[in-house]
This record gives sequence, structure tokens and C-alpha cells, in this order.
Amino acid sequence: MIFNFYKKGSKTKKLNLLEESDIVKARMMLNEGYTRAKFPASHSAKHTWNETDLRAKDFKWDTVVKKYKRMKGSSLLNPALTLRAIDRNGFNAQHIKYHVAITIEAPKYVGSLYDIILQTYKNLEPIQLRNINQILQRFDKTKVN
Repeated sequence: MIFNFYKKGSKTKKLNLLEESDIVKARMMLNEGYTRAKFPASHSAKHTWNETDLRAKDFKWDTVVKKYKRMKGSSLLNPALTLRAIDRNGFNAQHIKYHVAITIEAPKYVGSLYDIILQTYKNLEPIQLRNINQILQRFDKTKVN
């Protein structure tokens, strides 16, 4: 419930809307012409680079990100993950299918966190792991007796 408040020509301010004093400040700031961000302030997982820099400097063609963020469960309210795509060669990023694997560790949580998350976020699907083993053999016909 920590939101950024913006006003042209003024410094951005963050307020925790669970604290009474910040609620009062937020009301005053809104009356003074500030605008509250649509989404709560978040922790960015990765600096965003443009595609040219990714290709030239990091030799990356497809973005694969592995990051972690340690937080107290009590500091989260309706957690969300924002994904971003880079348009390539006129391909519209709105039609890209995303696949994300998330690991959440909450050792002191009582109950089935897995079940609660799947019930709360209906668009999530459990990972279906398939283990496929292949044995490839190559025969050299010149050495066969």
C-alpha cells in the first residue's frame, strides 16, 4: 500500500496508505494537485536496456531473467509481477506468450501456501514437469565387423 504521488515541477513522494498520518498527507497532496500512481510502488528486478544494447553489449537475443527479492510477508499486499516484451522486427509484443516460474519460500507459513496461491490467482498453472531421457548412439560403419 505504498504509492508514489506525482506533481509536475515537484519531487515525487511515497506514502504508505496503511498509516493514518500518510493518509492525511495523501488527502492534502491530492487537494494540492498531486496524482496518485495507479499501482503501488514496487521493487524493480532488472534495469531495462534497449534491444540494441542487449545485442551489442550483452550478446542477448531473448531475455531470460533470474532474480530474487527477499521481503517480509507482512510487507506484501496483493503481490503482482509485471512482464515486459521487446518488439522485434515489427512483431507486436502484445501477442507474445509468457512463461514464468516463481519460487516462494515461507517457512513460517501455517497451511498450504501453494493451494491458497492457486485459488487466489486463477490464471496461474502448476508446472507439469516431464522428464525425457534420450540415448543417442552413433555407429561407424567402417569399424563394424
